[in-house]
Amino acid sequence: MNRSRTRHPSALRRPTLMRAGVAVLATGALTSLAACGGGGEGGGGTSSQSPSDTLTFAYDADAAPTGYDPLEYSQGQFTFFSALYDSLFVTQPDGTVAPSLVTEFSNNEDDTQTTLTLRDGVTFADGSELTAEVVKANLDRRNDADLEAYGALATGGASEIVDVAAPDPQTVVITWAQPQASPENNLTDTAGVVVGPDGLADPATLETTPDGSGAYTLNAGQTTRASTYALDKKDEAWNADEWAYDTVVFNVITDPQALANAVISGQADIATILKPTTIDMVEQRSSLAKVGGTIVGFPVIDKTGATNPAFADERVRQAISHAIDREAIVEQLHPG
Repeated sequence: MNRSRTRHPSALRRPTLMRAGVAVLATGALTSLAACGGGGEGGGGTSSQSPSDTLTFAYDADAAPTGYDPLEYSQGQFTFFSALYDSLFVTQPDGTVAPSLVTEFSNNEDDTQTTLTLRDGVTFADGSELTAEVVKANLDRRNDADLEAYGALATGGASEIVDVAAPDPQTVVITWAQPQASPENNLTDTAGVVVGPDGLADPATLETTPDGSGAYTLNAGQTTRASTYALDKKDEAWNADEWAYDTVVFNVITDPQALANAVISGQADIATILKPTTIDMVEQRSSLAKVGGTIVGFPVIDKTGATNPAFADERVRQAISHAIDREAIVEQLHPG
């Protein structure tokens, strides 16, 4: 008999505005984005919303510099994209991984094949429904070098996928190049995001128009790229009740002093990554939450050596990792 593991989520996920590795500054009695969680990045607000219905998030970088294809970004951007898109699995506030678009999953005996059962009643911004074929079409983009989120799933990656099948509308079967005892970790947050059929058919449209199944949609009229991103909640979304705010606005404020001033003056409810020089000033009037830290990485996408043959040799990649002076990075880039 084949050994299998099947997990059933005990409850719907509680989406969070903040992810690990980001410092958050919140004012007074700020409530979280999710009904029972926290998380996200934004700022600004709309005149039609009352303060209790709008969360303003001051973000220290452009949330979507190349458009709204979440797979073009790394894990750090999931704070923003998690409101617009759903993922197969998501990271919980305590660091564990839970199913989201997946309701249950199991491995075969040798951990080389994972079977996913998808959630019913999930609809994308383009009006289409979540199916196994849509998930397969997403994962079949994994060797696109422009999709940073799929680095580990692509050929040569640490969690390489060799085949994705859709035997029925609600079932996805993933075959791995190597045994994966915890396959959910490979399909979490950004790596597990599912884009709608219209966005898949013409990815160029994602430069201006998101196509996700998330609890929020982009308010184009209130959005100015690289400055302000306004998101409105969809009451019909499958997990709408799990998100507390009708509107979330991400204001891009790259200057550390201006970012701190936005919190102190009440222009922002939450701000990210405050610099050491401004923390003391802001802490006198607001609550400071320290979450994780800053991660500096050197991901190698060219693991097949297509651009530089040397990178195809695992020993070369390991040598680069050993040669990096980690202490120097901390001292020079992140003192204190």
